[in-house]
Amino acid sequence: MPIQATMSGIESESYDESADRLRVLLKQQETTYSCIDYFSGPQQSGDLNKEEELSMFRSPSALSVVEECAKLVTDISLVDHSGRARLQPPVDPQLIPWRFQMCNWAYSVTGRLGYSHAIVATTFNLVDRYIAKIAAGSKVQVTMSSFDFQLICMSAFYIAAKTNEKSESIVSLEMMVEMSRGIFSVQNLEEAEQELLEVLEWRISPPTAYSFLGELFELWEEKYQKQVPEQWLSRSYRIVEMTVGDVFFLKHLLSQQALAAMLVAGSESGESSRDLHDFCEEIRWICDIDDENFLAVYDELYSSPKDEGTSSIIWAGAKKKNLKNKKKH
Repeated sequence: MPIQATMSGIESESYDESADRLRVLLKQQETTYSCIDYFSGPQQSGDLNKEEELSMFRSPSALSVVEECAKLVTDISLVDHSGRARLQPPVDPQLIPWRFQMCNWAYSVTGRLGYSHAIVATTFNLVDRYIAKIAAGSKVQVTMSSFDFQLICMSAFYIAAKTNEKSESIVSLEMMVEMSRGIFSVQNLEEAEQELLEVLEWRISPPTAYSFLGELFELWEEKYQKQVPEQWLSRSYRIVEMTVGDVFFLKHLLSQQALAAMLVAGSESGESSRDLHDFCEEIRWICDIDDENFLAVYDELYSSPKDEGTSSIIWAGAKKKNLKNKKKH
């Protein structure tokens, strides 16, 4: 029975509004704000249409995203996957550790300034789309100096802060110069900001895994008419936070990352496997998850060798971590 049939008129209307917002985000991630994985694939994509680019640079497997998110929860630190790049990628793999370092820097700054961590996700969406566009128009591998890459990242952070934080708390260019320890001038930052805006055609309000996760939890609360437990909520956002610095997730849709974080954190914090299963069934028509992926994800999460309703991949990861800790002792 469709969920709407069991709700009151007001509840059904609210659920439909949440679903509509999610559809808008899904369309944006596939069109206006789409981004290829510029550390994988061929050097040129100029002759491909948008649909071909998406199929080439993104894996359709929701299962692989869930598995990777489950690996993240066994270690609360960000994971540096600097060895993931393929041979002859469109962009110099040296940017992978730099990207990781700048992501850590951005999280550190948001903490000091009291900003939302979602700004970091927006920052690297801008950075990634900028580099992907540069790479798409180049016939040779794109290289960047550490100076230029740091400048682009700091300028993207400045743009993200200006468009997402309240006016009275916006970081100034002078503060950005100070944070760079004098490496960059106000003019450097202004010129880099202008270049970013022009290359991205002023499309600077992208959907992020944070925004997808927020809408998914809205749908959950509408479906079950109860508040999401704080532990589940915070853990889900923590997993999403960790995916931002990991280049593995560049080839996966933001919606898949958010749903994977939600499922892994829900399993880890003891949410009902039946409720999670029913919720996934409910949103499949919104998120366009095919049968094979859905069943694989569910089986991997809840076919535990230990306790029914406990994630098998989380259990396996925790077991491996415990063994590692024992060896240290």
